[in-house]
Amino acid sequence: MVETRSDPNWQVYDGRGWQLTPSGNQHLQRPLPGLEFSLMSYNVLSQHLMVDHPHLYQQCPPSALDWTQRGQALLAQIHSNSPDVSTAALLLLFEVDETHYNEFFLPQLVQMGHENHVHVVQAMIIMQFDFALTNARAPFALIGDLQLTVLVLAGYQCSYKKRTRSKKDGCALIFKSDKFELENLVNVEFYKDEVNLLDRDNVGMIGVLRHKHMLGKQSRLLVATTHLLFKPARGDIKLAQLLVLLAEIHQLALKSPGGSNYHPVLLCGDFNSEPLSPLYKFISSGILALDDLKCSEISGQSKFPWKGEPLQKDQLINKDIGISLNSRYENNQGPSQTLLKACQDSDEPIPPLEQNVLKHNFKFVSAYNHMDSLGQPEISTYHANAACTVDYIFYSVAERTTQYQYGRPILSHLQPGELTHLASYSLPSQTQLQPQGTLPNLIHPSDHLPLISRFIWNPTS
Repeated sequence: MVETRSDPNWQVYDGRGWQLTPSGNQHLQRPLPGLEFSLMSYNVLSQHLMVDHPHLYQQCPPSALDWTQRGQALLAQIHSNSPDVSTAALLLLFEVDETHYNEFFLPQLVQMGHENHVHVVQAMIIMQFDFALTNARAPFALIGDLQLTVLVLAGYQCSYKKRTRSKKDGCALIFKSDKFELENLVNVEFYKDEVNLLDRDNVGMIGVLRHKHMLGKQSRLLVATTHLLFKPARGDIKLAQLLVLLAEIHQLALKSPGGSNYHPVLLCGDFNSEPLSPLYKFISSGILALDDLKCSEISGQSKFPWKGEPLQKDQLINKDIGISLNSRYENNQGPSQTLLKACQDSDEPIPPLEQNVLKHNFKFVSAYNHMDSLGQPEISTYHANAACTVDYIFYSVAERTTQYQYGRPILSHLQPGELTHLASYSLPSQTQLQPQGTLPNLIHPSDHLPLISRFIWNPTS
């Protein structure tokens, strides 16, 4: 239920429900060990970007576009559907205008902080199972600075990163400080002077968290979040941005220098790529053949992918970007030269295909199936030009085998690692959303829907 103090028209049930995994059902019968927490990933729609692209929202009710009403509804939706207060909360937000940190969210925080109490509301019990969630009308820290501001207030800690140069919005990583401790935070800027594929202002964030009640354990939880470039025809830029993020994750996630074992990773955000796209398959399978790949087909968003320009591999893998074919930094050397020189110096030649194949070693699984029970595609965004999934929550596992049926990923084998996925808050199909109209509307205050998943983290060392 979405509630707001300012407009009763927003008080409409959104029709979504919780879907349990096999591990989630097992957890209901016999609780699994570890720290149980929920995570929300939410593109809240930058108000200035909405104003700059009015053609996308002509069919939306005017009151659904007004920031005074929409801001309150966003706050209410985050509170009513947000990660719970009884366990541990992780909240990731995108497209939040910097001015709204100071003029809207921060005053809300100050007010709630002076009240010196937390309002707890009981969330919905859905899908006919006893999996009750509670959440807090607790402050979530969102404040603006040119680079980074960290605020701890009423149990929540937030880090914020604005997009580079003159952009007005950014990303936030928020967590409950009574359950997690922030050990390290890396802000990732995808803009590099005079680098063709890194000339945009998108950013990412990587938080390295420790279990606050298991500080003797060596394990860490990495939470990486990003909002990749939108432009459908420029999948090459999105892929370059993703490679930078994966290289940063690799450096932070290694359990020991030079080793091959990773801490558990959550990779979330708006990737502006669809589930059947090469970029999605690269994340979920760890491999992507670059031969004959067109820039416009990489993200799966282009209406005419066959008309796109071929991917220029020498622009993607070169010394300016500094990342190798295995998605890692190569000691500040030209990555393609470093990798291919090692192949050339070896007595055993590498098959030619391997020289044009991107790889990464993370075993990522999506927390969503991308299809509803009727076989309809789920959607996470819905406006005049699109009705599709572009938002994701990926989590790392110990082992997984992914097969593709009619182009769609099907997990045939899954062995959890330190992270166990319990449940996800379902996404609707376009058919289900059509009666409500395009977004935002009086039910959904953004043109994206929040993704919410529940996990258990059981550190092993």
